[in-house]
Amino acid sequence: MKIKTTLTTLSAIIALAVTAVALRRLLRKMKKLTSSNFCAANDFQKLSR
Repeated sequence: MKIKTTLTTLSAIIALAVTAVALRRLLRKMKKLTSSNFCAANDFQKLSR
């Protein structure tokens, strides 16, 4: 019984770690996208002036 609980706890921790890494990657991708979009918007504003 004790071994089973330890395994469950371990798998939960691993799942959390994987989720955290995935979220960080997603955030980085979103930051890159928003920054490039922001630059494009700035260029467009300069062109339209």
